[in-house]
Amino acid sequence: MDFFNRSNLPEVTQEHQQEWKSIRKFKEIMEDGRFIVREEGKIDFGIDLTLEVLLNNKYASNYKINIQIKDKLNSETIKNNDLTYSYKLPIKTINYLLNSPNSIVVLYFEDVDKFVWEWAEIIKNDAYRKGIQFDNTRQETYTYRFSKSIDENMKKGLYKEIITRSELIKSINKRSGLREVGNESFDLNISINSDCTKKALKFYMRKIRKKGMLEQLMIITQYSPKELTIALLDGIITSRLADGIIEIEPIDLQVLIGARNLSVLELNELYEMED
Repeated sequence: MDFFNRSNLPEVTQEHQQEWKSIRKFKEIMEDGRFIVREEGKIDFGIDLTLEVLLNNKYASNYKINIQIKDKLNSETIKNNDLTYSYKLPIKTINYLLNSPNSIVVLYFEDVDKFVWEWAEIIKNDAYRKGIQFDNTRQETYTYRFSKSIDENMKKGLYKEIITRSELIKSINKRSGLREVGNESFDLNISINSDCTKKALKFYMRKIRKKGMLEQLMIITQYSPKELTIALLDGIITSRLADGIIEIEPIDLQVLIGARNLSVLELNELYEMED
């Protein structure tokens, strides 16, 4: 006998079921002794989960990244010929994720039981290269081509990356670089390899100068020519200087902080500019 009028009960939609499934599957593959996956809570403005690193497989670190996770039933509908996946993202959500230093977007494809992902800042830089600035565009969505799969190599790399980024933030009281205008506080050096940062700064400063936008960089950062020279010679990259460079010449932040070297193509271009 039916005791309830079902129309008066809350409906569990397909979207709810998909979300729960993607979160459950994500936990299954990420909780392998290196990570703790936590659901965000009652109010969700774009962050579904947080991923925390376990040090030595047992110590809670509070080194975390934020995760926005989306579920797709049929991956073939957004799959491209180059095996990337084009997915439309709300720009407001990406901007919200970008307000935290460590945020990624994850897609789960139910039909092939596969995850793909990307850093929020990489998505923003990709849009910038196409002339779209998330801070002031009237565009509501941005379609990004996802290509990075979640596999064992990715998890190892992400584990190290979260620790590296978190250690940089933690060391904020120990490392100083260029002073802010008015000496109100310190703008801190976030480079982890000064030699790599020197090469990156040399490359991108020359590109900015070639564009005739060096003065704009100084206006954005409020750095003097002397301070920019010090940064270039000493391999100093501050968050303010990095933001200024990225606003003019989009680049992977990992290059500016020295986490990776310039590519062969970038080095060749640098040598050509020196000729």
